Amino acid sequence: MLIRFRLANHRSFRNEHELSLIATEFDEGTGRRTGLKYRGRDVSVQPALGVFGANASGKSNLLSGFRLMRDAVRDSFADWAKAPGVVPRQPFKLDSTSCEETSLFEVDLVLGQDPVRYTYGFELSDERVEAEWLHAYPHGRRNVWFDREANRPDSEGGEFIFRGEGFKGEREPLVKLTRPNALFLSVAATLNDPQLSSIHRWFLSNLWLETPGRDLIARMNWTKR
Repeated sequence: MLIRFRLANHRSFRNEHELSLIATEFDEGTGRRTGLKYRGRDVSVQPALGVFGANASGKSNLLSGFRLMRDAVRDSFADWAKAPGVVPRQPFKLDSTSCEETSLFEVDLVLGQDPVRYTYGFELSDERVEAEWLHAYPHGRRNVWFDREANRPDSEGGEFIFRGEGFKGEREPLVKLTRPNALFLSVAATLNDPQLSSIHRWFLSNLWLETPGRDLIARMNWTKR
């Protein structure tokens, strides 16, 4: 279940923008319960929302941000290997500094029979994954499964930091197999890590960007199954 999507420096979005599905007290009971609580109150999300605006106001680019994030999670391990040192991102082009800055993508999700909130995100440059992180919130407390920062010195922990026992996978082998232009999540899921595969699966099975025709028919058939 998607709670929030955040992006920056993608196409017409230069600054950080957030799309939130969290319901408020003004939503007249239309929200769906997530199983989470915040300050003792149930957290609900809207089952649908609309994005409205004039032509060229960024609606399609918002969906493009979803698509790039999904494709990066799905394809970075195998497809991006065909062009080492290249990341297929689309930064804001109307000023000279944005091309030198990273592009940001992040989601908040609720997954599992016993609902747990997860925050997963990454930052991309033209050459590599500059940062990547996955935080879980069992019982409402943050647990850092991994935190990746390309230029972090060894004296501060190096590129990958794993805190606590939240992530139980084979850390060192997965790190060794992660190229600079590949997401750690994609590598771990491809190699069948059970914990990270569940996060990866959400992008494959639940983040559908439909267009009329074949995509819509495929989604309808998947829903029926």
